[in-house]
Amino acid sequence: MLTTTKKLLENLRIIIFIILYFFITSANLIHLILISLISCFSVWLTCYFKDKKRFYIYLSLISLFILLPLILPNTFRNYIPPGYQYICISLIASNLFIAFNKKFRNDNFFATYLSNFTAVLTPFTYLAGPSATIEEVSKKEVDPVGLPDINSIKNGKIKLAISGFLKLSLGSYLSTMSGNIENNIFNFNFLNSYNSIFFIILFGFYNFWKYFLLFDGASELCKAFLSTIGINVIDNFNSPYLAIFYHEIWSRWHLNITDRVRNYLYMPLSLFCLRRFSKFNKIIQIMSIELLPAGILFFIIGIWHGGKKIDFIFALVSLIFTMLSGLISKNNFIKKAIKKSNLFKQLVRYFSISLFGLALGIYTIKFDSSDITENSISILNQFLPYLLTCILTTIYFNFKSNKLFLPKIKENSSSNSFFNIFTLFSEFLIALFLQYKYVLPFDSSAEFMYFAY
Repeated sequence: MLTTTKKLLENLRIIIFIILYFFITSANLIHLILISLISCFSVWLTCYFKDKKRFYIYLSLISLFILLPLILPNTFRNYIPPGYQYICISLIASNLFIAFNKKFRNDNFFATYLSNFTAVLTPFTYLAGPSATIEEVSKKEVDPVGLPDINSIKNGKIKLAISGFLKLSLGSYLSTMSGNIENNIFNFNFLNSYNSIFFIILFGFYNFWKYFLLFDGASELCKAFLSTIGINVIDNFNSPYLAIFYHEIWSRWHLNITDRVRNYLYMPLSLFCLRRFSKFNKIIQIMSIELLPAGILFFIIGIWHGGKKIDFIFALVSLIFTMLSGLISKNNFIKKAIKKSNLFKQLVRYFSISLFGLALGIYTIKFDSSDITENSISILNQFLPYLLTCILTTIYFNFKSNKLFLPKIKENSSSNSFFNIFTLFSEFLIALFLQYKYVLPFDSSAEFMYFAY
């Protein structure tokens, strides 16, 4: 009787997830059928090849099969289910878990497929990430229907939700900056001026915070909601603003895809190249052990972003910056300077952040050779409120991450509890103010989908 009831509740949860997917993304029945077929076929392939030799090769081919719809011509793009980028991550990560987990390898195929399908349609993971996997939807801390309870809300869920709300509001405010400022900053004529480098670095700094706040805010809201229904997904971002070098930011950025690609592809491939090419000269070692795995990683990221020309340009630029950053970080002079001078360390950090923001800006920057419509002073005046927001946000999150607000107060003390409540209340008020004063509402689900992507 209990087993039958549990199955009914599980089916009810899937139905609720399907309804939410239709409502949020405006998907149609064809999209749902395609998701179901790809999910079913990928699980079948994983189960079929699990006992074969060189299983890693088959697993890579299965992952490629899942990613292929992303690089279809534009005429077929309408048939791709909304949020398929994140659905891909869910499918690939679930297949990896099936492959290396005995319970799921020996489980009933239909039950495994049903869990996989549920993971794919877990609310909001197909929009903001981090995507859910079979492992996460199978670990239920609350009832099978997934209704919130008091205990789950008390354990940091409200704090996470308010943090996500604040970040999303700040990122949305930064997104209200006029595109004319960007065009003027990157105008060919403007680049000839002496202060152009200064403006470019500042814009990269702004761009980093805009995208980080938007993506991490949406991810934290998603994680907070899922935690209340017993699904604990990974942290999508790990304070990338604390990284010192450019390549270190990637180890903290969008872990939903970068961490999984690194663990299941980059690291095994690096170890393989290390065993095969360690006896060769340094140039071949660098090309094979460092450049080849990193190149494949960013090639996959380029495909994941859509496989368009601009996506591969972004991947190439990121690869070049990552390799150069890795080489610079090994320099003994740089290492000693960072240890001796905190100021130098901060300068390197903020330059790396700015460079990362410029790489992200490839998708939005439009180089224009026409005359500058506004002078540099006017551009700076328009840009100052957004730059000031980024600086204040940097200071606040650095203090918050390093716990420098209350260094002498014990964690379990009443003063610390009061401070935490005061901080949460203040963050919530700031987020509400930004939403009311600056952030524009979404007029349609299409606008929301564009924002989510």
